[in-house]
Amino acid sequence: IQSATNRIQSITEDILSLEALSTDEDLEATDLTLLIQSVIRELTIQGELDDKRLIFVTTKNVPDVAAIPGQIREVLHNLLTNAVKYTHSGGHIEIKTEVRQAEICVSISDDGYGIHSDEIDRLFEPFARIITAETEHIEGSGLGLYLVKQIIQRHNGEVFVDSILDEGSVFGFVLPIVD
Repeated sequence: IQSATNRIQSITEDILSLEALSTDEDLEATDLTLLIQSVIRELTIQGELDDKRLIFVTTKNVPDVAAIPGQIREVLHNLLTNAVKYTHSGGHIEIKTEVRQAEICVSISDDGYGIHSDEIDRLFEPFARIITAETEHIEGSGLGLYLVKQIIQRHNGEVFVDSILDEGSVFGFVLPIVD
């Protein structure tokens, strides 16, 4: 019963987040480093990272991006919680920010289960979940990555993923720097 309740709550929250995308909030100068640190702090307090090593690599003076901070925070939260969920106990997760000309790239890599290359295109479809024998115990709504893609596209950015089965994955996004 608790598992079903958690799943319904997760789906409801994701649907509400999708609905919020249709509002006309203005983009504002946003510090990605502060958002990332905030999400890391939240996951640490919740005990989500207890048996995993998290590394945050960033350059100094990362420029702001034009964003709706709450939505980008949700993107970071979704990507980081996925990395935590799909990484083995004792595994490693690295968050990296990189400045590239007129954009910032955020990547989150893990040494977790990985995804077969044939399945990668399905990841960003609504309610899509890639379930294997190793991951069947992991709960999720199947809306998180769909939501990530919708938010990043709304911010004039791009989402990317690279994964090797049984070796890990890299999920990330690129956003334009504030002019």
